[in-house]
Amino acid sequence: MIRLRWALAGGKPQAIACLKALTAAGFRPDFVMLPRGLPENDQADMASAAGDLDVALHDNDKTRLSGMVGELDLLLVCRFELLPALVFEAPRIGALNIHSSLLPSYRGFHPVSWALIDGAEKTGVTIHRIDAGIDTGPIVAQAALPIADHHDLWSLTEDLDQLAAELAVSTFRFAAANDTLPMPIVSSHAPSYGRRRTAADGQIDWAKPARAIFNLIRALPMPLPPAYTIAPDGRETLVRRAEIIQGVQNDAPPGRVLAVDNTGWCEVQCGQGSRLRVLLEPLPVIGTQFS
Repeated sequence: MIRLRWALAGGKPQAIACLKALTAAGFRPDFVMLPRGLPENDQADMASAAGDLDVALHDNDKTRLSGMVGELDLLLVCRFELLPALVFEAPRIGALNIHSSLLPSYRGFHPVSWALIDGAEKTGVTIHRIDAGIDTGPIVAQAALPIADHHDLWSLTEDLDQLAAELAVSTFRFAAANDTLPMPIVSSHAPSYGRRRTAADGQIDWAKPARAIFNLIRALPMPLPPAYTIAPDGRETLVRRAEIIQGVQNDAPPGRVLAVDNTGWCEVQCGQGSRLRVLLEPLPVIGTQFS
């Protein structure tokens, strides 16, 4: 087994989970490179994690990075930015990216949110070689995770981050034992691409079934701008949380508020006779018709 010289480029919780797991497994990086534009709290979290492990931390500088990676065996990227060929072709064994989907499904942006919004039954984590495309390089490792009703964007992301850390450790162990990366695997998942979300993506269409609306709401939890609906006076009403009401049928028009309780929860009619229990702000009155 060889000693891998490697570095991590990333700064979100996924990168921290991988850093801690790999270091605990005996794979201590030469350095960590932060992405540009990282929020201050994420910078502080990564600085704390790197400091606890006595790992050098650098701000992103492509000139510096291109000069440093040539001495590495591996470069691991977690939620970073696109790298030039000068960088991803430099490490001796290769450069790897971790993506929170079952590639080639949900390449691109917001893969966890789109999987929830689309009602996917499962998602997962993929480790692939970096090439010039966006999440298009050869897949070297992949693991699936079922999406449960208790998941929202944050809890599902947290579970995927832990799965990413486990997959990174197994990939590094293979590389250390064989002085190469695993052979590419062919994924059975359908190719798709996740675009950047816009504010309009958060507007609820009450004509859709309750399950589809529930999926949208849990994909946009606080502190993200939440899902919203339009009140009769034209103002936005924010939808904080949702619960599906099982086995209830009603012929009221979609968007009609059917019940309100003193805790702030309402029952709203959805499409196909289904209903949803939602937490709204501001609280409407019974009979309100959302558009």
